[in-house]
Amino acid sequence: MPNVKPRHAFPDKIKARAYQTREHNGLVWVYMGAAAEAPPFPALEPLLLPQAQLQLRLAQRNCNWLQALEGDIDTSHFGFLHEGKARAEDYAPDSVLRYRLEDRAPDYHCTETEWGTMYAAYRPATPGNLYYRVAHYLFPFWT
Repeated sequence: MPNVKPRHAFPDKIKARAYQTREHNGLVWVYMGAAAEAPPFPALEPLLLPQAQLQLRLAQRNCNWLQALEGDIDTSHFGFLHEGKARAEDYAPDSVLRYRLEDRAPDYHCTETEWGTMYAAYRPATPGNLYYRVAHYLFPFWT
């Protein structure tokens, strides 16, 4: 019989890394850096609400991270990607979807912030009014 080490010697070679986690309002947050360097829990306003007041929408997407981010922060793609064949007249005159189709190339204004970036994209709406969409990108991942 060959010289075989007993099975119980193998677990001594296995190392499992543990990370700090925190569950809050249905999300599990993981800090994957050194334990001594863990930052405070993000003080994002939606995370500070009681769970009963929070509407969280998560989706598993079959694409890479950059594709998902681009779709989240690009307000102009709706008019040509999701509604490419639609016409503004297909929607009621007071529908906000109509504005996205009447002008498929909104004007953007962006600014850097301490926590990431924010932007406003606007299009003409009813006479004398503009239709704005405002979004935030909180580094490194939150839109």
